[in-house]
Parts: sequence; C-alpha cells; structure tokens
Amino acid sequence: MIYKNPIYDPFISTIPDDTMIFSAIDSKSDFFRKFVMENYINFYAIHLRSNDEVVFRFENLIDYESIYGLKRVFLPVDLLKRMRKDIDFFISLIRDGYYLSVPIARRVIDFYQDSSNATHRMMIYGVDPDKKMFMCKDFQGHSFVPFEITYESLSKGIELYSNPNSRESDGLLAFKFDDNISHEISYSKVYLELLKLKDGLTVGNLDSYGIGALDSFLRNIESTNANNRLLARWYEVSNFLREAAKLMQLRFEILCDDLKINADESSTNIVREVSESTEKLFFLISKSFLSNRFDDTTNKQFVDLCDLSRNSFFRVSSLFMKLIIT
Repeated sequence: MIYKNPIYDPFISTIPDDTMIFSAIDSKSDFFRKFVMENYINFYAIHLRSNDEVVFRFENLIDYESIYGLKRVFLPVDLLKRMRKDIDFFISLIRDGYYLSVPIARRVIDFYQDSSNATHRMMIYGVDPDKKMFMCKDFQGHSFVPFEITYESLSKGIELYSNPNSRESDGLLAFKFDDNISHEISYSKVYLELLKLKDGLTVGNLDSYGIGALDSFLRNIESTNANNRLLARWYEVSNFLREAAKLMQLRFEILCDDLKINADESSTNIVREVSESTEKLFFLISKSFLSNRFDDTTNKQFVDLCDLSRNSFFRVSSLFMKLIIT
C-alpha cells in the first residue's frame, strides 16, 4: 500500500528549506492565513567565521518551534544515523501524516547528479513499501519537482552526511499541521515579530535579526570586490527579500480583510514599494547572472537597491504595527 501526504503549490518557491513547509499547506485554507500572518515575518543573518561571510535566513528556518499548530518530531543527527536502516520508523511517520526534512549527502542520491561532498535537506512526502521507494521533492533548475529514491539510497545518504558547522538544529525534522487548532490570528505575535523586524538586533558579532540582518550583510560586503561568489551571495539574499515582500503583500491583504480596514492610497503605496524595490533588485541580479557581467559599478547598484529595500521593510513594518493597534 502506498502512503502519500498531499503536496500543494508552494507560495514560497525559491528557498529550498522553506519551500518544504509551504508545500505542505493548502494556500486556500483558513490555516494558511493564520500561518502567513504569524510566521516568516522576521529574518536573520549568520556571520560564519569559517569564511567570514554573512548568510541570510528566515528566522523560522528548520527549527519551526515558534509555529503554532505545527506538530514536530526531531531526531538529532547522531540518533538518525543509528536509526537510518529502520525503514519502518520512516514509514510510520509518513503514514501518520508527517512530512520529512532529511539531511543527506547529495553524492549518493542520483537525482542531484552531484559528485561533491555537498550536504542538503531533502523532502520526503510518501513511500511505496512494495517498490521500496520513497517519494521526494526538490529543486531541479527553478522547478520544485517530484522524484523517487530507494531505501538503500536514503540510508547511505544519511550515513555519509556530515555538517559539523551547522548553525541550525541538525537532524531529521518530521512535521505536520494540527487541523484542530483555532484559526484566529494572534495579533500580539504578529506585532511582536514586526517590532523585531523594524528595530533589528545584533547579538555579539555573529547573529543579526530583522533590519539588522540586512545591515550586517551590507557591512560584510563593503570591502569585497565583485566576483562570482559575491554575485551568488547577492542572488541568495535577493531571493529572500523578494519572498519576504510577497509575504508582506499577502499579509497586508489578510490584515485589511480580517480587521475590516479600508486601506488608503498612502498605505497601499508603502506596501507596493516593498515589492517593487525587491523585484527590481532581483531582476538586476538575475540579469547579471544570465549575462555573466558583474563589476564594482554593478555591485554599487545592488547595494543602493538593497538599502532601498531595507528602508521599505522598515516603513511597511511601521505601517502594519500602526494598523494593528488603531
């Protein structure tokens, strides 16, 4: 018998780890409105000492403890390695409605066609015990596509996985949503996350949150010459900002509908500015990728646009906070 959990078109579709959780939610459901309003508001940056780079993330990435209504099963990587051959354990999670985010070594999974030592988190949403195959989804090019792997491939991928520098919880994360929770939006939580985004926060010399995360990234690249690695970093950050802007636009629509707010032209323009500035940044960076043209002048343009996006997020956060309390 095949066990398969439903997969939906993800609202976030360019950030691999976060695409997993959005693929498990029906964007037409009432729970989705609550999920979007309360989560993925804030982002943070990690300053990696190993290569002196600042890496951008959504604050909810991988751990997901702050997501109300999400049931979680977490296995630390050491325990996961010991249990990797217990296929019935994986099957039981899927049968109980859990989606699996599994850390693996890419080189032993044929789908990735990668001979390097790169590691990755892979989504498993179904299993066919008769064929001894797991049903998975991941990115191929710019599309989130289904594929299958054998029991043996999963076990080997877990066995060879090694990521000693991981800053997030390292191991298997199984998650599913509780259909029985109230769909009422907690505006106190929304307000708090917006406040954290607007004010920004830097902890020591390593972690920065909200607006502070963008400031940390911009400071980190001040003295970096234009090169392919910097362009790749810009592409990653612009994806996070673009997805965050999409969520802000949707959040604005939900907020106005839920609180019966008639948005004036000024409010609408503030929200539109976030989308326009992040889209322009993403477009120019993508254009540089396709043309393979990137120099210090182009990098300066990216910095100016990123700063514009930063200020847009500040204004939209202030706007949302004002609308919530009035």
